[in-house]
Amino acid sequence: MSNKSRKTKNHGAKNQKANGKTPKDHSEVHKSESTLFSENNNESTTCNAVLLTKSKIGDEKDMIEDAKLELGRALRDEDLYFQDMRGEPFVGNHGGLNLAQLALDVRAVNDELTSQKAKFEDKFTGLETKCTGLETKCTGLETKCTGLETKCDALSNRLLAVTSLQNEYSQVRNRFISVFKRDKLSTVNRYDYKIIDDGNIVAHEGDAFADAALYPSLHQRSDRDTFVKLYGLSPEVVSRMS
Repeated sequence: MSNKSRKTKNHGAKNQKANGKTPKDHSEVHKSESTLFSENNNESTTCNAVLLTKSKIGDEKDMIEDAKLELGRALRDEDLYFQDMRGEPFVGNHGGLNLAQLALDVRAVNDELTSQKAKFEDKFTGLETKCTGLETKCTGLETKCTGLETKCDALSNRLLAVTSLQNEYSQVRNRFISVFKRDKLSTVNRYDYKIIDDGNIVAHEGDAFADAALYPSLHQRSDRDTFVKLYGLSPEVVSRMS
């Protein structure tokens, strides 16, 4: 028993009167656990009276009658004590006060759990809001990435076209110099003749891959029907084949 508990004398009707009860109804002294939660404990004119005892098990009627007898016996024969629990006054026997303490502890734990639940719900709502914001940002980044990928593909195609045309263009320029050696300097050699022959092929014969780059990649020509008649395929198809 807590050091706040104080023993009260139990002398029949005097003890019952101290608890606000009349001698003719002993069962009213016993308060159930649910009453502890619903009782208005702020009233200064009342206190909590709790009595705990055991009765025999039987049918419903017999248990009620036996409980009345046992409660009356406990009230008559057992000592009652006063105890302050969490700022609330209680009077009862050892079992009743223990039951009251348990009920108050359960209530305190329930209040704490309710408070913690509210805090966690607030945090969870905040996290949901953050997640929604992150999802929106991710969607925006995905859209940007898709746009960048499209630009990269276009730049890759353009680079491929420029690289292809650069090789062809270098052969034409190489041919120009060798022709100058042949026609103006008369210092042409066998290597220059090969350069001239290769340059003639590039300059005067078809090259589907190089010519296709002039359409979708470099946008230097728009007469696709001419390309199709020349090579039998569209510039886009030929570019994908390269």
